[in-house]
Amino acid sequence: MRHRAKSAFFDYWEKPLLYLAVSCGVLLFVAQILLYKDSTRQYLSWVDKLEGQTVLLDTPGAHTNPVTIVDNSPVAEPLQVIREHRTITVKMLSPAKRDGVYLTVNGETAGDFKQGEVDLTVYEGDYLEIDASFLHEKGVFIVAGAGLASPVDGIMLEGKETKIPVGQVKFKTE
Repeated sequence: MRHRAKSAFFDYWEKPLLYLAVSCGVLLFVAQILLYKDSTRQYLSWVDKLEGQTVLLDTPGAHTNPVTIVDNSPVAEPLQVIREHRTITVKMLSPAKRDGVYLTVNGETAGDFKQGEVDLTVYEGDYLEIDASFLHEKGVFIVAGAGLASPVDGIMLEGKETKIPVGQVKFKTE
């Protein structure tokens, strides 16, 4: 008799579950067809709405305690021997010294302009920027580096309240 009770329970729920599974399959099929059209995809996909836009994960305190890449750390030291590198200096001409202005390498903070200049070891292909987002007056910077095809030695850069691209590091071929 118990066997009959279990069977009756499953017989009662079998049809609704079957209809639910078929409905979900049809809904998935229709959604996939709608995603093929550009006009409907913008309403169904969050990723397409953000395509081409910069998404920043702005963490509080990132500019008060910047991450500093130290080239002479025990982890980086063996790589320096293997990879060809150059030294570059970026000096802040005006204002003379400023907190909140950073030099970034490949999107990571590599130094700040509290002392007025940043000396940095760079490698072929590194991308340099000056983060002057919190600089409310025009800042003037000069880049100095021997043996570099890019950025050019002696180039002067200006900007305020933005990221100033220094460029991708390319070594001179001799």
